[in-house]
Amino acid sequence: MGLVLVFGGGCYFAEPSDVRPLTLQEERAIGPLNAGLAFVPYGVAANALGDIYVVGEVDGELDLPVLVEPLTGSSHGSRGAVVLSFDASLEYRWGVRFQSATGEDVAHDVAVDDAGDVVVGAAAGDAFVAKLSGTSGTPRWVEVFSDGPADSALVAVEIAPDQDIIAAGYHAGMIAFDRQQLPSTDRQVPMVVRLGQDGRARWTKHFLTSGPAHEFVDIRDLAVTAGGSIAFAGGKTSDAAVDFGDGVTLPEGEIFVLGLLRADGSTSWVRGHSTTTARGVSVSPDDRLEVVGTDRGDAPARDTRYWRYDLEGAIECEAVEDLRSSFDTGRAIASSADATFLASDVSGSADAAALTRIGPDCEPHLEASVDNVAAGLAHDLAFDDARLLYSSTTQVWDLG
Repeated sequence: MGLVLVFGGGCYFAEPSDVRPLTLQEERAIGPLNAGLAFVPYGVAANALGDIYVVGEVDGELDLPVLVEPLTGSSHGSRGAVVLSFDASLEYRWGVRFQSATGEDVAHDVAVDDAGDVVVGAAAGDAFVAKLSGTSGTPRWVEVFSDGPADSALVAVEIAPDQDIIAAGYHAGMIAFDRQQLPSTDRQVPMVVRLGQDGRARWTKHFLTSGPAHEFVDIRDLAVTAGGSIAFAGGKTSDAAVDFGDGVTLPEGEIFVLGLLRADGSTSWVRGHSTTTARGVSVSPDDRLEVVGTDRGDAPARDTRYWRYDLEGAIECEAVEDLRSSFDTGRAIASSADATFLASDVSGSADAAALTRIGPDCEPHLEASVDNVAAGLAHDLAFDDARLLYSSTTQVWDLG
């Protein structure tokens, strides 16, 4: 298997001695056929057959079916949320675009359930979740959760063992999930939502900080354990204490790194650190929680940091990777039976990225440097049965 490269300027399939356009470029006007188009991929996932799903945003005209219901209006040609599908041979299968009247639609994350349906977490001014047929892109349903004039988004989605949908993001205004409501606040507030397979909310939860209005907690990623517990990772902008509900708080002075919810939404535990913040979390095959983030250390230096936790919240090991720079940011993580991979930005540049492998010994091993991994900020990593998929600001790689 070669590489799939999804550039803002084009879409290509690369073998060592050949580069040829994908049919997506030829038929859907991505790249040279529309030089004004800017496509940014964010989330990537694969199903059991090896079909690949990429979600992100596009700024410009794109010849794809436009889904506007139940979103209202259309401003076709402005910023839109896009879902693209490729088969295991990297041939284009289908694509759809969500376009609301706001013209500010972004698809943040994607997951695939056991039936092969594709679940997308997104924002269009309001947060929304869409379930699409994995074979055709036909929508099963789209649920929009409005918080009035305030912005909200769902930036991470995962599938629970019972095939419920877990989504995380943020809101500011009062937001309604069916008959359940989260109250309006004076700041951006992180939330976690459990939806049934039909999109109806089973429970909702948000977390409040005691600091000033401009200070908030940020949830950036989710992972679900084999037993159905929900791990969530992120950071916060202040030293203020945070109430995670059910008697669990993060004390003043600690930066949020990782938390675990039970399947019913109650909070089991949270963990913090004085100098670190988390960007991604995954569950290993042996049910360990693996986290990637950034150790700020002595500002302004930053290094990619890795933690391995057990399900009780105890750290089993941790590692720091200095990627040839004083400004590294660990952003994405994926676990397999053999190894765990981290994707990082290097030197704070949109042109630099690195891929690191963490073995059972918890030692970091640089697999690919800024010279031979996709340029651009790291966004997502995903494993299917045989491949590691990596997305950045400018492209998506099938790393074999």
